Amino acid sequence: MAEILVARADPEQWTLYLHFSDGLTGTICMRDLLEIGAFRLLRDPAVFAQALADPKRNVVSWRVGAGEAQLQLLAEVLHRDLEAHGAVRVDPSSDPAFQRFMVAATQPHQGEGKA
Repeated sequence: MAEILVARADPEQWTLYLHFSDGLTGTICMRDLLEIGAFRLLRDPAVFAQALADPKRNVVSWRVGAGEAQLQLLAEVLHRDLEAHGAVRVDPSSDPAFQRFMVAATQPHQGEGKA
């Protein structure tokens, strides 16, 4: 199974841009999911914008509420959704612009990692 490498949320459009280790790249609209159960917590644009790709656990996650509480989406499910909706595979070695984008996209969000 491909690992999730990049997850970037756009709270204006309620979309999630994803890039996987097998090159699959695309955007998923999250609007409908945000009306279901615990995912309602992501309706706050500031929370939604903090999506994090975790390749070790192969999930996209958000910190919600106090403490270490997280909402997670399995990368396997997101990968299948992208494939089903015609996402493309990108070969980063053949596209210098995409390489620059990936360097920028994998940098922490502003304020991330600060104690």
